[in-house]
Amino acid sequence: MIRNWREKRDTQNAKRAEQFSAQRAETIQEAQENIDNFYENYNNKKEKMIAQTRKEAEQFLASREDITSGGTSWERISKIVDVSGKGAKGGAAGSGKERFRELLTSLRKDEKAPGAEGY
Repeated sequence: MIRNWREKRDTQNAKRAEQFSAQRAETIQEAQENIDNFYENYNNKKEKMIAQTRKEAEQFLASREDITSGGTSWERISKIVDVSGKGAKGGAAGSGKERFRELLTSLRKDEKAPGAEGY
């Protein structure tokens, strides 16, 4: 009777150990795949961000060269500052920047304005 119980217990323990080892191997495999996917996605995003930053830097340098060339000082300043008259940033009415926008546009049009010649 005790011998039967021990044999039954040993077979159940062996069966549980096999299931545990199979489950452990499956968990390890899944974790390795998740880690590989994480690094692959991370590297892809990193490369995209590097390419985007490089592109933005080239655009910035090109626009900087465009802004600093030609025209009077006030024309170049008007290219940098938003003088559209739309919204709070553009100096719309009631924004408190309306007078500044008007001043910049009048200076931009006047070629004999102070500081128009530059340095």
